[in-house]
Amino acid sequence: DVAPDDTSLLVTPADAVARYVDVLASREASAYAGDFADDPLRAAMADSFTKQTAIATELAGTYTETYAAPEGALRSVRTADGGALVVAQIDSASTLTGEEGAIVSPAASQRALIGDTPDSNSVSWGRTIVVGIYVPPAEGGETGMQAVGSEFLTTSASIP
Repeated sequence: DVAPDDTSLLVTPADAVARYVDVLASREASAYAGDFADDPLRAAMADSFTKQTAIATELAGTYTETYAAPEGALRSVRTADGGALVVAQIDSASTLTGEEGAIVSPAASQRALIGDTPDSNSVSWGRTIVVGIYVPPAEGGETGMQAVGSEFLTTSASIP
């Protein structure tokens, strides 16, 4: 195990996760966007943001999303080069709201969690993300940080 505050790495495992959360939340506007190579999770979350924002615009409404890493929800192991593979949980929360009278239809995964509640002008959902981030050693690391694997699921949904 590598401790969350291990300083033998380019950044500590806890800082790597915090920076990646910022990249997911702020996309290319994040101060840390250049610290990570492009990866499929970032692309999927950016694509989702673009699509949901476009839907909100069509509905004269808003789309908001947040990302957070729960305290202590990370584990790290040392790699052969002295770096670490950090596996962490990241939670996201999103809300799509249209103008009064608009109907926001939940996605199939959201509907499965919402049940028979009638559609309204708003839907909220949460995702649980698991991501593996390679963090190179502080000395001699040949590459930057990179998300090397991820999975996400919609884990909650509601019509407020």
